[in-house]
This record gives sequence, C-alpha cells and structure tokens, in this order.
Amino acid sequence: MRSSCHHVFPILRLLVLLGLTFTLCACVSTSQNLSGKQASIATSLAEGNSVVFGKIHWIENGKEKKIGKGLFDFYIKPSLLRLEDKTRTLAEVGENGQFVWALAPGTYVINRLEYRDTWSGNYFFVPQVGFRVHDPQKTYYIGQLDAEFTSERDLIGGLSGNARFNVVDHSAVAYPIYADKAGTDSSSLEKSLMVHEKNLPRTFDTTAEFNLGMQLLNAILSGM
Repeated sequence: MRSSCHHVFPILRLLVLLGLTFTLCACVSTSQNLSGKQASIATSLAEGNSVVFGKIHWIENGKEKKIGKGLFDFYIKPSLLRLEDKTRTLAEVGENGQFVWALAPGTYVINRLEYRDTWSGNYFFVPQVGFRVHDPQKTYYIGQLDAEFTSERDLIGGLSGNARFNVVDHSAVAYPIYADKAGTDSSSLEKSLMVHEKNLPRTFDTTAEFNLGMQLLNAILSGM
C-alpha cells in the first residue's frame, strides 16, 4: 500500500510549536527505546507494562537508509495511538531501526511515521499499521516494518514521493539478539505481529474513525 510523503513546512512547525505546546505536553507521552537497558526493561515489566520489540527497515530509492540517533542523523519516529483510551505516544527508534518499547496492554495504531533528514527537512508518512499488546508483564515481538520509499525532488529541492509498507517476521533472528541484550531467555518471548491494513483510517480525529479502526483490527488480530 502506498503512503504519500507529507512535508511539514517551517512556518507550520513554528505555529504548531507556539500554539499547541501545552496541549501536546498534556496529551502525548514518550516511549524511550529500551534496547540493551536490562534494568529499565525489568522495571517496566514489574510496574505492569508489557515490552514490545522489533525493527523498522527503511529503503529509499532502492538503497537501505540507515536510521541513526545523532542530532544530524536521519531518523524515523513512530507516533502510536492506543485505541482503547485514545492516548498518543511518540516512540523512539534506535540505531539501525531497532526498538524496544514499554507499553500498556491494548490495541495500537502507528498512525504516523515522523521522518527527518538533515538535507530534506521534516516529513511524515501514514503507514496504516496496527498491533496488539495482549497481556501485562509479557514481552512481544511485533515484527519488522519494511518501508520502500521512492522519492523525487522538485526544482527547489522539496521532497515528495510514495512509500510502500510491509510487515516481515524475522523472529528467528530477532529472538536471540533481544534475549542476549535483555538478559532473558528466548522461551519467554511471545509473538504478536504488526499488520498492515489498507482500509485503516488515515486519520483518527472522529469517533467514527476510532470505531472503524477498532473493528478492523479486532477482526484481523483476533484471527491471528
């Protein structure tokens, strides 16, 4: 499924920062990337959260684009929406796209992927991807999200294009890597793969959109 690249213009970014700062602070939390942080993972589980792990693999114009974590690196930051209570979370992704997040049980939509490149600016994509965190104090592998972005530039250097998204199961490789970093055993890990659904709403601003999203994901995820 294609997703268009949307440019966040500098003036718009300024207006958002000036006008919505307090609203965003009140409504959006941040989920740090806990990869390799054994103590933080253990604390999150003890507090009743679950832990999910996986990877985002970004291909741009046929070549892998490495995700970094430095100030001037290319990064992807997912925006998660929990459908049960409409809470929103900005989730961090580590180097090479790997992530480990502490989340409350629930049904989640990756409703946006924030894209930042030093030379291109800020953009976002709507991947139409969801997943479910079933039970508290469990660790779930949710898969690898592959993105293939075909980009082009206009006369003044503006970026545009389309992206295709696909979910891949690399658990055979991911399990031992995670278990080693987290200091746990692979046998304790469970699988709850993301799903890409082209009929998921592209925005979740109305009750009808929330209801449709929940109905679709319930139908798909209940059968997995």
